[in-house]
Amino acid sequence: MKVRCDAYELNYGYEYQGVLEKLVVTPLTRKAYAAYARGMYQGSGVVAAGPAGTGKTETAKDFYKHCGRRVVVINCSDQLTAEAYGSILEFADKSDNCVCFDEFNRTTPAILE
Repeated sequence: MKVRCDAYELNYGYEYQGVLEKLVVTPLTRKAYAAYARGMYQGSGVVAAGPAGTGKTETAKDFYKHCGRRVVVINCSDQLTAEAYGSILEFADKSDNCVCFDEFNRTTPAILE
């Protein structure tokens, strides 16, 4: 089964998500969906930046749920180590799950070096 979004045709993941709630679709939501579809098609990540509380995480979760993918949200903090980030990224690479790093701005620059 395939999911079509923008110019991309993606494989459906068959991860049961229950009854999906409707997210309000705006022009910005459509742009975000297109970016997520492009990232999923290319096998790369997507960075959504903006003010807190504007729905970036919920939009990502909604898109990937509609694609039948499990979404794992990691709430970042200064307590996460480079090894922890490495383990999370390795998990995402080996599984068919999508990882969303929420509040990534809390990560200290030393961790990212």
